Amino acid sequence: MTTPQPMKHAPSQQGKTPQPSQHGAAATPGASASTPYSNLHAFSPHGPRSSPQQFKKSPATSGTLVGSNSQAGPAPMNFDSPSAAALFGGFDLASDNMGMGAMGLPRPSGDEERQKRLEEVTHILGQKKGIVSDEGLERLTKRVGLVFLWEENPGVRMFVIAGDTVALEIGMKDHVVQTVSLQFPVSGPSVTKYASKAEAIILDDLKLAPNQHPWTKTLDKFAANLERLAALDKLSVLDKDSSKPHIVTHDAVAGLHESLDKLHDWDIKKLREDPELSQKGDDHIRTLAMCERNGQSVMHERGHVGMCLNYWREQRFYIPRSEEARDNYRRGKMWGILIGCAERNALVYSAPVRISNQWIADEIELPAADGLQVPMLNWQEPPECFLPGSEGVQPENDPLALSGPKLADVMFMATLDPPVTLPSSVCEEMHHLTGAPPPHLNPAFMHTFDYLIFPPEGEYSAAEPRMITTERKVKAFTKDKKPAPKTHENRLFIHKPVYGQTLTELPFSHPSQLVNMLPTLRQYAFLWNLLDKAFGKDELEDETPKTEGKIMEVIAKSDEFQTWMNSADKKTNADAQKADHPMTGTPSDQEPVKIDVTLNAHPQPNPKLQIMFPFRGRPAQITVDIERNGVVQVESTNIVDDEGRVLDESGRPVEGAVPNPLWKKERLGRRLMFFEDIGLWCEWIRNYMGA
Repeated sequence: MTTPQPMKHAPSQQGKTPQPSQHGAAATPGASASTPYSNLHAFSPHGPRSSPQQFKKSPATSGTLVGSNSQAGPAPMNFDSPSAAALFGGFDLASDNMGMGAMGLPRPSGDEERQKRLEEVTHILGQKKGIVSDEGLERLTKRVGLVFLWEENPGVRMFVIAGDTVALEIGMKDHVVQTVSLQFPVSGPSVTKYASKAEAIILDDLKLAPNQHPWTKTLDKFAANLERLAALDKLSVLDKDSSKPHIVTHDAVAGLHESLDKLHDWDIKKLREDPELSQKGDDHIRTLAMCERNGQSVMHERGHVGMCLNYWREQRFYIPRSEEARDNYRRGKMWGILIGCAERNALVYSAPVRISNQWIADEIELPAADGLQVPMLNWQEPPECFLPGSEGVQPENDPLALSGPKLADVMFMATLDPPVTLPSSVCEEMHHLTGAPPPHLNPAFMHTFDYLIFPPEGEYSAAEPRMITTERKVKAFTKDKKPAPKTHENRLFIHKPVYGQTLTELPFSHPSQLVNMLPTLRQYAFLWNLLDKAFGKDELEDETPKTEGKIMEVIAKSDEFQTWMNSADKKTNADAQKADHPMTGTPSDQEPVKIDVTLNAHPQPNPKLQIMFPFRGRPAQITVDIERNGVVQVESTNIVDDEGRVLDESGRPVEGAVPNPLWKKERLGRRLMFFEDIGLWCEWIRNYMGA
């Protein structure tokens, strides 16, 4: 520090409260940074006694800095470290001065806070769309940005919803919907020929069910479909003078459907050429084409107005026999991609929408090129769709704007229904396939793959191994096909967490990009289905609460010993021994079967499941790979050899074992693909191979 400079009347000033200068900081050159006595009030946490308004103000906000235009004040002292300044009161450590303003960040104003809270409340209220009534339909139409009018007809009032490319007429009588009519006045036959299917869905969304009261019919389902129609209508571009259509997004989506539907028909034809499938029914072959090849494009189905590319479903190998079984099978869970359009930012995504039904040639398949094992699909590149210019008038304040023809600021958007949870690296690959920019996530808010599938209810640390326990009732059968239900105690272990993301939507420019995504989406949809059936929340348990069973209990590895110790007080020593070695012995019909599954979600090369369960008085261990398209490969096992012979505990074939092709590793994997249920699969192995 510098040597203090002598002051005038220095001896008489010691021990006294210094008086403020009359000329400000610039008028006190003699006051060095090392003379705290002459400047002490500038660094006091209470400010100068003669200025109560400076109470609890820091020097930076009190106008005491050199060159300040505020009120005159003494020059501040400069210290070599913050601790030294704090020692002499240079820093105000009061809590009310440590906010964002003290750190140089803008403090949110009261208006911003109120606006944020208002948006949150509006979002919550917007989730409820209201009930089916005259006023409810009016409010919903205004919310989606369309216009409406009432037409009085004898007996029925007609509520007309109109846009530039769509018109919807709803016949109302006493707040009850009677009829629905949907028209696309500027669209071609590829759109209008499916209008009747959309009308049926909308009518089902609005009409009353048998014995339903009018005030209990909500607009939720109808609102989702109306928002989808309104979004496509707003993004369409018509001529301002003649209303001639330039870009009709309904036609663009219908063109994608025409091309993908042609591809699906070709897939069915190729599957029928397989001798093993020649005797199968048409529904079964269509399901295989959807789940194993290029998906199935549909228009206005399963309650959705618009196009959907179905690519996966539960129990894809199951063939229902009775009419009731077929109805239940049609209502089974399916995975699809809803196709729509969205506004495009050319700086973020460069590929605009194109209108064509020739995305793939009539000759679907190209001959196999050199070095390729399989033929390639004959995809085409339709021409770009240009909008007319603004007659040479360049917009003001936009020197980059072009006056000539330009591309539409509209792009195709794929919305996954339901969303699919993927490892982060796989999610980035999906964005790379479509040319979409990868999502920018804050590492502090990233979650692991297992966290996204099974959100924990209590405290959770990704650094610790995780265990999830559930109890399931399994509808097992004996060898003679008699029902033999079992209770399973399932435990899922995650030792190596992998960060994940939930893929909800992403833009695309060509249907080939969607087709290339399907094998990976099926892989993780199948993995999710396996884990959810074994460890997800059981819907039956909500209706019939259990007094003993653990439902979605999340336990860290460090707490597992303490949990076991607490439960040991309620058991005998024999029971404690059995719990310590759950895979030993053969459980009786009354005892629950303990099944342990270890998840390795790392995508290189494929996610794995290690499954352990009691088998012939010893623990069976099977490690399976979940490959693309939902194919299961048994990587290793200690119950059968490569020829299908059952092994004993030492790894040698049991006495009298003969090769059985049905028990080979590839057949075991095929069985899991058929059951799509780890519990059923384990019971089948125990009953048919464990005797």
